[in-house]
Amino acid sequence: MADMSERLTSVFEEQGEDGAFTILQVAVCALLIKAASADDDFQPEERAMIQGQLSQRFAMESEKASALIDSALEFLGGSNGLYACSMVLNDELDDSERESLLAMVWEIMYADGFLHQYEERLMRRVGPILDIEEEDSLRIRDEVRSRMEVSPE
Repeated sequence: MADMSERLTSVFEEQGEDGAFTILQVAVCALLIKAASADDDFQPEERAMIQGQLSQRFAMESEKASALIDSALEFLGGSNGLYACSMVLNDELDDSERESLLAMVWEIMYADGFLHQYEERLMRRVGPILDIEEEDSLRIRDEVRSRMEVSPE
């Protein structure tokens, strides 16, 4: 797991020549935003959670994580969506890195202690979009639930 985190950390530290975020960074963050807004309501608390998660997991300053969220929101505001993100993520991340990312998404989903109906629908799509087998997605879900001490539904 440390290798995955180190790889994702290095991905997030890479920036384009002008200091802008790479499309991979934006795609990862956009997926997290999609997860947080599965109920069509992206709350300030959810933004703060993603910002904290980005800061903690990828050793990003809070301001940088906030700017990344803004870039991802702009990306999602266009014609880009979950499938555009998945194309980038599948091209740039290996299997273990995509599984680590899926664990981050599960953490967002379970932040309030249970899985909402809309979140459940989204998660049925996220695993396959990231080319993760259902049994692996469920294993990752169970690991996150156990770590976060969330009761099974």
